[in-house]
Amino acid sequence: MRRSRLIARRRSILISFLLAAVVSLAYTCAVSMTSQIRTPSRYTNPRFTIFACPKGPNHTQTAVNEEVALASWVFWLDPPADLVLLIGFESDSGLQDLARKYGGEAQRRERPTKVKYVRLDNEGIIKTSDGDVGPNLRFVFSTAKRAVMPQSEEDIFTYVNADIVLPSNFVTASQRSFSIGERTRPSEIVLTGTRTDCKGPLQSAEYLLNLASSSTYPRLESSFRECLPHAPTGKDYWIYRREFWERHGGIPDFMLGRFVWDDYMALVANTFGMLIDLSPVTFVIHLEHEYGHTNSRTRNMLLGGEGRKLNKRLMDAAWQVLAPNRDDSHLNLNSVYWRACPINNAGNNFIVEPAATWAHDAAWLNNTKSFPHGKGRCDYGKLFGCTTTCGILTRDARVHSENNTHATSMLMP
Repeated sequence: MRRSRLIARRRSILISFLLAAVVSLAYTCAVSMTSQIRTPSRYTNPRFTIFACPKGPNHTQTAVNEEVALASWVFWLDPPADLVLLIGFESDSGLQDLARKYGGEAQRRERPTKVKYVRLDNEGIIKTSDGDVGPNLRFVFSTAKRAVMPQSEEDIFTYVNADIVLPSNFVTASQRSFSIGERTRPSEIVLTGTRTDCKGPLQSAEYLLNLASSSTYPRLESSFRECLPHAPTGKDYWIYRREFWERHGGIPDFMLGRFVWDDYMALVANTFGMLIDLSPVTFVIHLEHEYGHTNSRTRNMLLGGEGRKLNKRLMDAAWQVLAPNRDDSHLNLNSVYWRACPINNAGNNFIVEPAATWAHDAAWLNNTKSFPHGKGRCDYGKLFGCTTTCGILTRDARVHSENNTHATSMLMP
C-alpha cells in the first residue's frame, strides 16, 4: 500500500513537471510569434527621407525658390529629417555643389540631416515629341528607395516638389498621422496636403536667400504681397512607407511636373489605402515662379503639352490594369477621404476625421483673402472643411474620439 502511494505521488509530480514544461514552451513560442508580427506600435524611430527633383541653381527663374525650400528641409524641421536627397536629371544643373554646400553646413551646425545628390541616368529621363524634357517619376521614386539602406518597411519617404517650403512641425505631424491611421490600416497610410501660394515678393532675391541661412523657421509670408491657400488640386507632397506603391501596381512612367500623375497617386491611395489630408495642420508654402524652365514656357501651354497627354494615357492604362471594374469617375485630387483637423489654435493637437470635400469657389476665395494666417489653426482648419469644435477639445476629448468610429485623436505632448 505504501509503495503504491509513493508511485502515485511520483507520477503526480512528474505530470505536474511535464505540464509546467508544456506551458513554458507554449508561452515562449507565443512571445516569439508575437515579436514577429508587425503592428503599428512597432514602428519605432523610422527613418524619414525627403527627396525632390530640383532644376538646380543654373535655372535662374526657380533657383532662389528652390534654395529657400531646401533650407527649410535641412535646417528648419523639428525634429529633423534623416536624409534630404536631391535627384538631378541635367549634367550641369549645379545640384551636386548645392548638396555639398548644405550638407556641410548641416554638419557644421550639428544638424543630423544628411544631404546627398544622385543623378538620373538617361533611362530616367523622358523626351516628348514637342521637345519637352523631364524626369521619369518611377525612376525618381525608385532612386530614393535605393538611397536608404538597409531597407526597412518602417522607412518613411516624402516626395516634395522642389520649391515647397516645409514648416517646422512637418515631421512631427507626419509621424503622428501615421500613428493614428495605422491603428486600423498598418502600412497603408499616405499623407498629402494643399499648399499655400505666396505671390508678389516684397523683398529682393538676396533677402530671401538670407532667410535660407536661418536656423529656425522664419515667417516667409510677411515677405510677399499675399499668401493664399491653393485650390484642392495643389497637392505638392506625398508621404508614404517604403513599399506602399509597389503593393498597389507600382508607379507608371509619368513625366514629372506635367500634371495628371498626382491625380493617379490620390486615386490609388484613396482606393487601396488611407489618404489623409494634412492641409489644416501643416502650413506648406509654394513660392511664385514662371514656367520658362519647360519647353511650353507658360502654364497654360504646359496644360496642352505632350507631357500631360502622355501622363493621361499612362494613368488610364495603369488604372485599367489595377482596377478594371472600379469606377473612378468621381475621384480626383479633391477626393481625400480623411483629414487632419486641429483641435486647438496652436495646431499641435489634432484629430483625423472623415474629410468634407471643400469647394474652390468665389465664396471660399473671399474667405481665404480675408484670413490672416496668424489668426490661429481653428479658423484655418475651417477653410478646409474641418467640422470638429476647435479650441474646446482637450485631453478629456479622448473619450469623444474613442467613442466616435469616424474620428480618432492624436494629442501631442
